[in-house]
Amino acid sequence: MKKSLAALITVPFCVATGYAAALGTSFTYQGRLNDGGNPANGTYDLRFILYTAESGGSQIGNTLTNDNVNVSSGVFVSTVDFGSGIFDGTASWLEVAVRPGTNSGSFTPLDPRQPLTSAPNSIFALSASIATTANSVASGSIDSIALAAGAVVNGNLAANAVTTAKISDGAVLAEILDDDGPGSGLNADLFDGLDSTAFASTSHVHYSQSWTGAAFRGFTVTTSQTGGGVAALRGVIGSGTGFTLGGPVGVWGDSESGTGVLGFTSSTNSAVSAVFGSAVATNGLTRGVRGSSSSTSGWGVYGHASATSGFTRGVSGEADSPDGVGVFGYHDDPAGTGAGVEGVTDSTSASAFGVLGRVTSTSPGPNSAAVRGINNGTTGSGIGVWGSQNGSGYGVYGQAVSGVGVRARSTSGNPIEAYGSSDLDREFYVSSTGSVFADGPYSGAGADFAEMLPARDGLEPGDVLVIGEDGQLTRSSLPHQESVVGVYSTKPGFLGGAGDDADLIGKIPLAIIGVVPVKVTNENGPIKPGNLLTSSSTAGHAMKAAANAPNGTVIGKALATFNGESGAIQMLVLLQ
Repeated sequence: MKKSLAALITVPFCVATGYAAALGTSFTYQGRLNDGGNPANGTYDLRFILYTAESGGSQIGNTLTNDNVNVSSGVFVSTVDFGSGIFDGTASWLEVAVRPGTNSGSFTPLDPRQPLTSAPNSIFALSASIATTANSVASGSIDSIALAAGAVVNGNLAANAVTTAKISDGAVLAEILDDDGPGSGLNADLFDGLDSTAFASTSHVHYSQSWTGAAFRGFTVTTSQTGGGVAALRGVIGSGTGFTLGGPVGVWGDSESGTGVLGFTSSTNSAVSAVFGSAVATNGLTRGVRGSSSSTSGWGVYGHASATSGFTRGVSGEADSPDGVGVFGYHDDPAGTGAGVEGVTDSTSASAFGVLGRVTSTSPGPNSAAVRGINNGTTGSGIGVWGSQNGSGYGVYGQAVSGVGVRARSTSGNPIEAYGSSDLDREFYVSSTGSVFADGPYSGAGADFAEMLPARDGLEPGDVLVIGEDGQLTRSSLPHQESVVGVYSTKPGFLGGAGDDADLIGKIPLAIIGVVPVKVTNENGPIKPGNLLTSSSTAGHAMKAAANAPNGTVIGKALATFNGESGAIQMLVLLQ
């Protein structure tokens, strides 16, 4: 049976049911089929294959089969859909094959392949990839979501792509930027040539909006200006403070009645801070964090630790430099009563501190200090460090493992002064020359006055000592030895000859006056309180002195009874 295809007509059309209905990718194929030289009637199966050439070539897309297509007087209509992305403006040919309907036999291709030509007005679509002219866009043509996310890729808008000649005044509304904020695809050159009237408004309202970023910085604002009063980003509450900046800042928080800048963090990492300030200059009087208060009773920097347990800090300062200062407070009003640094604790715990300073460096510099207070005033009664305690704790407490817990220095005044109930009640002070003055007696754990003197090796506390032929102290060895000078002090209450610059190598403390333990023997009979004591024949031991003891041989008086052979008792040193 000979079959032929004639009067090929391709008519793409659709029926729209609403404004937003999509046309789809199918089109209608109409043709005339002859069977045996006569117009065909009945049902036939049609197969459609798209090729890149009239003969040979490559297949485009999938093979389509429409079964049981009705043919009447040789005329048929069939819908063909190769899917999206098939027709891109290049030439293509359609091969149609036929077989009787419900027939499982092979298809007979109909010659020749049919070229798919353009409808006259659809030729304009060939230029859709490059828009050459767009005379106008009617009002409302661009709906709420006209460009999908990523429709314009970064860099695909060239500099000066939009000029004032193409945009009338107010054509670009502020709301375009209000939705999600400008993306990274908007570069500095994009709107070159536009004057400010092209935008309806330069102020933006972003109520309840969140801007996020997947990079290291969520949102960056940059300004090239560096003069005074410049801020890259300013946040204002109310009408602001009216404060004028003296220098450029990165972030400026300006609040009429609340907090200017507030930082929170929930991290437990010790390297994380709610607010962090870093001055990276390697010289100069730079500040990592600086606070200023114009109030007569305010704080320049105020830190509050609200936890009721644990070793919390209101303000903590660290310095990595051996000569650095962790927290530095400066009070520059010469007539005021303020403080450079003030620490307050309301806790009654013994481990609470108003101000705590700690040096952890293993090699601190000569100017390193846990807490340093400086009063630069040349007149008046200013205070470098002031510690106040209303309970039973400490006004100032200093602790050091191997260094100095508290250090005081004055170039011309008294480095240390201690007062009682008022500033007029001075109880104790150390003068600039090193003299010590006190209103009351000096009380120490020891009970004797001792002097550091050269001595031979092997001596022990409590030994009775004499001056050897070499001028060094050594143990006594004879009864009533005239060279006897005293006793090796066990725990002196006052020690002479032991200043900072004294060389103490090879020296021991010799008790000259006071009460000391002394080694004794009953060589001259039992000892009773009040007996005079002198040297004995037992090395380093004392015995009861004879009634006619030579002058210069008595070392003291016994303060206790002794009946044993040898031991130790308390003695009042009294050389005679």
